Amino acid sequence: MTLAEELHTLLQEEVQILKELVEYGNSQRVALVSYNIEQLEEITRKQQKLSADLRTLEQMRIRFIASMLSLSAREAQVMTLSEVQTKLPQEQAKLFDMTKIQIAALFSKLRGINSINRYLLNRASNSIQDLISVIKSGGDFRDPSMCNVTV
Repeated sequence: MTLAEELHTLLQEEVQILKELVEYGNSQRVALVSYNIEQLEEITRKQQKLSADLRTLEQMRIRFIASMLSLSAREAQVMTLSEVQTKLPQEQAKLFDMTKIQIAALFSKLRGINSINRYLLNRASNSIQDLISVIKSGGDFRDPSMCNVTV
């Protein structure tokens, strides 16, 4: 197995983790909409583990690129996959074409999902704050003008 193939294998592991993070992000959205706290906690634990695994793979990739191309760790860290491709023979560089597309698409999906989930989380937080305000003020829960929370 060539060094480029080893790097490609490492990147495919990162792609797999990104796919799982996208799946958990979608599950998180469902849990946020349904206010399922237990499911949210479980999803969050899994996301944190996957994020740690992804960071580990990223560090391995940086060290691997630094070693493969005789670069400092800092140079390897800021190097894009396209830049790595330019340093490889053309037949080896072609290995990474589809991987680049996959990674870009997954990061785009993840950003969108995280944006939606952040919005839903803020909405839930505001609803809880409204409910607490009503309780503290001794308001009537049946009065719809008191808050935007259905009780």
